[in-house]
Amino acid sequence: MKQKTVMYTLCGICAVLAPLFTNYYSQYLLNLLIIYMLVTLGFNLTLGYAGRFSFANATLFGIGAYCVGLLMRHFSIPFWLSLPMAGVVAGIFGYGLGFIALRLHRYYLAVVTLAFMFLMKFIYIHGGEITYGPSGFDIPNPSVFGYDIVGDKKIYYIVLIISFVLFVILRNIIQSPIGRSFAAIRDNENAAEAMGIDANRATVLAFAISGFVVGIAGGLLGIVIRRVTPDSFGLVELTKHFIMVVLGGLGSIAGSLIGAVLILLLPEVLRGIQEYQEFVFGSLIVVFVLVAPQGLYGLAVDYLPGVSREKLYR
Repeated sequence: MKQKTVMYTLCGICAVLAPLFTNYYSQYLLNLLIIYMLVTLGFNLTLGYAGRFSFANATLFGIGAYCVGLLMRHFSIPFWLSLPMAGVVAGIFGYGLGFIALRLHRYYLAVVTLAFMFLMKFIYIHGGEITYGPSGFDIPNPSVFGYDIVGDKKIYYIVLIISFVLFVILRNIIQSPIGRSFAAIRDNENAAEAMGIDANRATVLAFAISGFVVGIAGGLLGIVIRRVTPDSFGLVELTKHFIMVVLGGLGSIAGSLIGAVLILLLPEVLRGIQEYQEFVFGSLIVVFVLVAPQGLYGLAVDYLPGVSREKLYR
């Protein structure tokens, strides 16, 4: 316990001091990295823990970004109010998708959630002055209690604090009876119901929580990239999320973090071979999946001492 406390303290100090050692681009990349860790955790909640083959994650991500931007642009609602409102809106959409997941399973659910993504993109493009059409719109600088937060290094602390709070909440949920009920319906829904678990309630709850978390992440993305467009939340974004979750490890907090780090940073590592970047990147993904079918955290469970299999789904 003492060793773990020391490790967490050192990680916290490094996170707080990180902007002192970054330039403009590396700080921007660090902000994105934290956001994608949060996104992957939210996606893993439905795909990995609850075992529902939903592809609505990128759509909920976009809903969060659009909500924050439109509330700030149209109604001049400050960021610190717009962000939780975006999470609630995305959570409501997630809640509705949870009811759809009760009737549809696996590939059918995947098709419907993909259709939902195209529907929202259509709304963004043809929303006229409300959504600013296909070209999107710029998001104003966030303001907290009248203080304008300008620059990636200042925004970093907003992203860090909010993501840390949500990470702790998610971790506690996953390790609580609620989280164990998600895993139970994933492994065997009939057996879970025989043990007194309300599978329908657990499924809808997983989608609602996931929607809220991913919506908050979308709102954070909006203030980092400063511009929102319909094309930002399509198939490319969804594919990125899916690879992060599967490659890191389904049903694993650590796996979510590993997958986000790898997929976001690997293209930067390969930047020196620009002409072969896509080929090498794709080849490495194939190798990783073949070598670690349970994800990279699952590979760590098999070969690294001190990583127990019981921690794979925590």
